[in-house]
Amino acid sequence: MKYKYETERELIINALSEEIGELAQEIEKERETNGFTAQYRALSKTYNDTTKHYLNLIKEVESETGDIDALPAFTSVYDNRGVVAV
Repeated sequence: MKYKYETERELIINALSEEIGELAQEIEKERETNGFTAQYRALSKTYNDTTKHYLNLIKEVESETGDIDALPAFTSVYDNRGVVAV
């Protein structure tokens, strides 16, 4: 199936948003059970890279439309899961 760029970008943004939430939960669980291990650091790096990619896409959308505020869009992944500080 062929998508327009904007549609594909929105699908990627939604997938990254879900992944960020899942990674935040995994990081918290890893830290609680094993402390600050190599696995924790690897998850944190993946979380940071994913967040950076997500925010770059949001910035791209915002520059085109001006309708989306990146902070509420980014923090919306924490609405159901609670805030996780990493």
